[in-house]
Amino acid sequence: MAPAFARPHHKDSAAYTAAVKASTAKAMAMFPDYDVAGTPIHQAIQDEIQRQKEINPTYFKNPEWPEQIARACAAVLGIEPARPMQASK
Repeated sequence: MAPAFARPHHKDSAAYTAAVKASTAKAMAMFPDYDVAGTPIHQAIQDEIQRQKEINPTYFKNPEWPEQIARACAAVLGIEPARPMQASK
């Protein structure tokens, strides 16, 4: 059996939910317009979330998906993070 830290979180677990919330908070700290409707990054993030739901729903098994999507969308848009990114643990 894999150590607890190596096992993926189950999407319905409290640990998964907490990890997604933490990842979302990190993404919002890096990109303050993350959740500001009408901004280019917000629209890009919403579009990418929808795209992933349609073509790759397993993408969301990783609870760090909010940071990953924010970073990818920001890179495409040429938006730098508001503060240096820290490696997720």
